[in-house]
Amino acid sequence: PVCVIGHPSLKIYKFQLPPHLLHLLDHIVNGCDDYASTLPGGWMTYLYSLTKQDIAVRDVPGMYKAATPIISYVRSTIKRMYNAEVVKIDRNQPHVLRYSAEGGCKHTGVELHHDKCSLTANIMMSRSNAYVGGGTYFPDAKTTVKLEFGEFLIHPGDLVHAGVDITQGTRTLMILFTHVEERALSGSMENTTC
Repeated sequence: PVCVIGHPSLKIYKFQLPPHLLHLLDHIVNGCDDYASTLPGGWMTYLYSLTKQDIAVRDVPGMYKAATPIISYVRSTIKRMYNAEVVKIDRNQPHVLRYSAEGGCKHTGVELHHDKCSLTANIMMSRSNAYVGGGTYFPDAKTTVKLEFGEFLIHPGDLVHAGVDITQGTRTLMILFTHVEERALSGSMENTTC
């Protein structure tokens, strides 16, 4: 099932990964944690300018292979939902993004911005009891979307959004910046349920 967020013209959709892929999320988070522990700055890699704690999955030994079934599922969902023939993924994708309110970390959210891609996918890797606050705020939809473990959100990259600050714990997401042909963004989707 798919859930439409806000007005259908915004093309913001929420989905659930199939159960057989969920174990991979913990495996990828653990792999990224282990990798970050070997880096001088830990999770503070500055892969992107707005977010401060990002690790490209390709940089972590074995993790891109582990993420491949999830990437394939999200890619096929984009093709189906947006009627896209080709879904290209940016060079550093996917990346794992961490917001944390622990240990003096000041990266608890991200300001209003848009992404430099056609479509963005956010996959929740944390359980809801691991943090307080958070979510993705869309001013045009007048709503904050809170994902549960294994849910993912797809939205146009040029749609302004923010990562709402967390106040406790750690919130971890896998992000994919993708590119599709222009006509895929102009079409409409039918038969949605929530």
